[in-house]
Amino acid sequence: MVEILEYDNIAVHFIKLYKAPSEASFKGTEYLTIDLSKGDPILSTQETVNLQFKTKQPNGLLFYSGEGDDYLTISLRDGGVAVGMTLAKGRLDLHIKPVRVRFDDNQWHRIIVHRKVQETLELCLSREKREYTFLWGYLLSCIGDSAGNADTVTIHNHDLRIPDSVA
Repeated sequence: MVEILEYDNIAVHFIKLYKAPSEASFKGTEYLTIDLSKGDPILSTQETVNLQFKTKQPNGLLFYSGEGDDYLTISLRDGGVAVGMTLAKGRLDLHIKPVRVRFDDNQWHRIIVHRKVQETLELCLSREKREYTFLWGYLLSCIGDSAGNADTVTIHNHDLRIPDSVA
């Protein structure tokens, strides 16, 4: 739809797009909620959450989606990234805190979380295309570091050394 506004003999053409904004900025304690409780439930076998952030805060909630016992959270914890997920009978808690990288450095970082069915979770933190694969129980995690130089990832409070042959 095109809307034409005229002001002092100047015509301005606006194209109205009926689309929700795809980005938001927050300061302090601001947040955004989207109420999905009205209408049909969203039932899917896979989702992807793709977000970019920059902050100086070492702790805070970046994303939460859930109801009852099923949820997905992405947060900052002590300058690292924490991902929590519970679906049906499975639970996953990751804390990714590379040795040489912090996510509260006021630089842009990207997080992509992809869930497929109830068995696979892929997590990519990157400015690069590097990815690492770990088997953890019945969940598969794909983890890359933001600056491309991390050599340790913490999962379930256990430090895992990334082999030099993979890095």
